[in-house]
Amino acid sequence: MWLVVKELVQRFDRHFTKLGVKDFKKSFSGPLPLQEYFLSVDHHFQGNVSVLVRGPQVVDRWDEPSVCQQTQTDEDLLK
Repeated sequence: MWLVVKELVQRFDRHFTKLGVKDFKKSFSGPLPLQEYFLSVDHHFQGNVSVLVRGPQVVDRWDEPSVCQQTQTDEDLLK
């Protein structure tokens, strides 16, 4: 979480420096949204796992002709 907050603060600093604001205060007074943060991390991780698991299947099917290509080929044979 620290990296996300650090990046956000750096972006605020760059943005407000460009606008000429030098005394921009950064604060947060509510509870940290840790549940949402970790759900987002879990969702991202599951997406990566899904790609790793299905990757070989996609590569194997890449060379298979599609149904449209097969139908077109069958029609060409009947001519």
